[in-house]
Amino acid sequence: RRDTRTLVQKREAFATAPTADLAWSLANDVATGYDWAGAVKYFRQARDLDASRADECTRNIFTYMFYGAEDGGFTFEEMKAEGDRVLAAAGTTDADRVELSAMMLQLARKQQRVADGIPYLTAALAAAAGLPEDSPSARTVRSLKVDHALLVEKDTAKAIELRKAMLPENWQQEPRRLNQFAWWCWENDINLEEAEALVLRAVELAEEPGDRANYLDTAAEICLKRGNCEDAIARIKQAIELEPEREYFKEQLAKFEAALAQK
Repeated sequence: RRDTRTLVQKREAFATAPTADLAWSLANDVATGYDWAGAVKYFRQARDLDASRADECTRNIFTYMFYGAEDGGFTFEEMKAEGDRVLAAAGTTDADRVELSAMMLQLARKQQRVADGIPYLTAALAAAAGLPEDSPSARTVRSLKVDHALLVEKDTAKAIELRKAMLPENWQQEPRRLNQFAWWCWENDINLEEAEALVLRAVELAEEPGDRANYLDTAAEICLKRGNCEDAIARIKQAIELEPEREYFKEQLAKFEAALAQK
């Protein structure tokens, strides 16, 4: 039966007579308001109150921790503790292992903990060996192979080839895809010369001023990373001309001008 009590009433009831079902309901309620820490807290309490649902609670805890970690709400160590519990659970499938490990690698890279993410990368590819080529996790597996070439094999050329192979046919005629690939190069600090040429092609092909401005911002960031502060400033000024109301582009201009002043 659906619990129709308000959130306040549920909290009051839980404070006096806590149950796993009530903790579960509270967790889902606060998650709808993007309160990831609150959802994690209640799912942990649900796990403590009902051991039979521990694995399911842990999966939810990990998921909401991942959402919260995007804003720095949870540390890598906290994520690792819950992620390892999911990986060790009897009901975890190879597909689950691939997706969870990919999430752990993503978090490790974001928090500058790449070395801590490598074991998850290798474990994910080992689990992927048992999946069919057309599994729902196929794209994740292809992306992990790119990461393996880049981070483990240290083979930049192979990583670039694999990353391009993930793009659709005729991707070089699609501005969004060109920008997407150029930004991937920027993120990994590789292939920047080609990346700049490709994103400038995206600028040429784009029809909407807003899209052109965004692609010019990508080009400016690439120029900055290549040490070309003057070009970065020129690109972002073009973006501002296209979207003069965008405060973000003005902030970018200030950043590039500061970089030039320090050069």
